[in-house]
Amino acid sequence: MIDIFFSCFTIIYFLFLISNISKFSTKNVSRSTCEEIIYGLIIVSFLALLINFFFPLTPELNFLIFCIIILISIYKKIFFINKQKLVTFLLISLLSTLFLLLSESYRPDAGLYHYPYIKILNEEKIIFGLSNLHMRFGHISILQYQSAFFNNLIIGANGIVIPLSIIASTTIFFICKEIFNSLKKRDNKIDIFFYFFILVFISFKMNRYSEFGNDAPAHFILFFLTVVFIKNFKTKEKFGDICFLSVFILLNKITLATAILLPLFHLIANKLKLKQILNFRSIFSVVFLFIWLLKNFFVSSCLVFPIKITCFENVSWSKNSSKIYKYSVGTEAFAKGLPDQNDKDYLKSEIFYKNFNWFSTWFKNHFMDKVFKNMGIYIVILLLCFFFLKIKFSKIYETNIKYDKSDIRPYFYILIMAILGTFIWFLKAPVFRFGYSYLTLLISSIILIILAMVLTKKKVVFNLISFKFLIVLCIFGIILKQLVRIENRSVNTYFNYPWVKFYSSDNENNPTTNKTIKYNNIIVYRIPNADDQLCFFSKSICVPPNEVQKKINFQTIKSYKFFTSK
Repeated sequence: MIDIFFSCFTIIYFLFLISNISKFSTKNVSRSTCEEIIYGLIIVSFLALLINFFFPLTPELNFLIFCIIILISIYKKIFFINKQKLVTFLLISLLSTLFLLLSESYRPDAGLYHYPYIKILNEEKIIFGLSNLHMRFGHISILQYQSAFFNNLIIGANGIVIPLSIIASTTIFFICKEIFNSLKKRDNKIDIFFYFFILVFISFKMNRYSEFGNDAPAHFILFFLTVVFIKNFKTKEKFGDICFLSVFILLNKITLATAILLPLFHLIANKLKLKQILNFRSIFSVVFLFIWLLKNFFVSSCLVFPIKITCFENVSWSKNSSKIYKYSVGTEAFAKGLPDQNDKDYLKSEIFYKNFNWFSTWFKNHFMDKVFKNMGIYIVILLLCFFFLKIKFSKIYETNIKYDKSDIRPYFYILIMAILGTFIWFLKAPVFRFGYSYLTLLISSIILIILAMVLTKKKVVFNLISFKFLIVLCIFGIILKQLVRIENRSVNTYFNYPWVKFYSSDNENNPTTNKTIKYNNIIVYRIPNADDQLCFFSKSICVPPNEVQKKINFQTIKSYKFFTSK
């Protein structure tokens, strides 16, 4: 536990330093410690992406960069921190440790292509046509790059699981602090309810913070972005911050792409001038996005894989367009419930995903069981919270909610973003885990707007003690769920106990010894048995047996590796 805590604290401290030595932290713009941590993660992700064009992200190189950042911070006299920041670092580290302790790699996608891709990043510079070996390597997340960066000589390979936990713990801490700061100042604008709504959903539904996956971190960042957007809605200097948070979400999860609308809404609402738009952070966001699209092109021949219209067929490493189309159709059909069909009514993916043939199957098996069940409970919990807030323990602590018509404007923008996002999610990938942040923001913004309408006609009073009790209850619920999971999974038989399992899926969790196949002079590893094991964090390049392609050429051009289809 001490090892995990020290590792979390070290990375959080490093993120703070790299954020402050860059132009992301300026004297004329105030940013919270939580913002600095998240922005540090964005900078690290960018550096990892850029460096991998030329070098593998080896533990030695990552350690060297770590040392350089430390030396620069000492030179700029930002190495030492005040008591308040230290307390914040300690609390976030403690929460991150709790999330990581005795957790497992829950999602099979982790062993299938997340961990294997991280291993490739640690051992290889960018590989042209990598998706020809494994289709899923074509739609990787920026999270894999930031994870690969933290495999260094200080923390070791265990560092790859820490950033995901930090994203969750920092977001939770950020929301809680905004709520308590508002309560402390008695500046109780209507925003406080919206922050509370998000916290309620996190405490109710989001459980597996540290188990490796790309979904939950993207949703956390979207929640983080909405808080920053609301908090700084009238602050013209924060346009750049909103930009690179939006781009970061886009690079995390393409299904949350409508988050990119929030910078546009901020621009329109504040009538920003060209000078205010073209600042370092907004330009950085555009450059970041461009480099990411370039990476996608080199890896898969597509700017956004597997969207066919973004693919180029006139490059040597391009994949057959029919294969891309088939993979795209199969992926969409699967998300719409293809495996849930009755045998007698079974349709092939090419037919199933079109013309709403999928809707009845999805509605019966997914909407009712996942979407309606979870969001219905969420609405009931919010209603119970409102009822509880009417209980008055003492008139001394009664606090009026302040409301101004301009305060409600950001919620209309969030509502538009959430509606559009929900619509696209429903049409393309209506899996609950892909879209629950959209649904949460949709419901929360509607309730908030209705509440604002009530406030225009009636003076609303809530009890401060009751509100604080609910906040503490949410935090306690988050911690309690983690303690229960720790108790239920307290086994110490696997290889890297008590860290998150990432070497294999079996109990022993030993690094997998894989079989090999050769493409000319390059060795590609594959797992011995597809039914029992996935690649996880074994030697690269590793692909499942069913992904191994025989019709592939391999060549090296000026030290760069190319996998091309015959």
